[in-house]
Amino acid sequence: MIVNENISNNLHYLREIKCRCWRRFEAPLCDGGTLRYEVARLFEDIRTVVSQYLRTVDHGGTPIQVNSALRCVPYNTVVYKDQGLPHPKKPSRHCYGEALDLVCPDGMPREVFWGIAHDLNPQGGVGFYRLWEKGLGGVHVDICESPPSRRWYQRSDGGVEAGLPVELA
Repeated sequence: MIVNENISNNLHYLREIKCRCWRRFEAPLCDGGTLRYEVARLFEDIRTVVSQYLRTVDHGGTPIQVNSALRCVPYNTVVYKDQGLPHPKKPSRHCYGEALDLVCPDGMPREVFWGIAHDLNPQGGVGFYRLWEKGLGGVHVDICESPPSRRWYQRSDGGVEAGLPVELA
């Protein structure tokens, strides 16, 4: 387990990656988990392209925020319940250290952010989320390649559908 160290130049374990079960339960239910190197590498690739885009449009912007990373199974169940989703049939890729949920940087069109994640993760999973209360876009990326190239998006009614959102189709 990585403790209080940067996983990459731009990911911090305690602040962004560690399972957040300790926030919801009286005591932590897990050791915090371990993020797979390939996920950290994917994050760095996405961050690099996003940074180049923000410099090109001369926008200071905010860096990419990690909304969710590692989750133990009990905490994953709480996350699904909080979002009004049915209990997952199998644990999320977050439970295996294979996924990140990222928030689109301020000032960047969510369609551009989604497109970057889609293009840089051709074999893994990519889920496109609209963060309605903030007017932003979010993206789930994972490195699970079975089945390959899984894509899904959140509809305006909160449901999830396979495929690309209309903005990217």
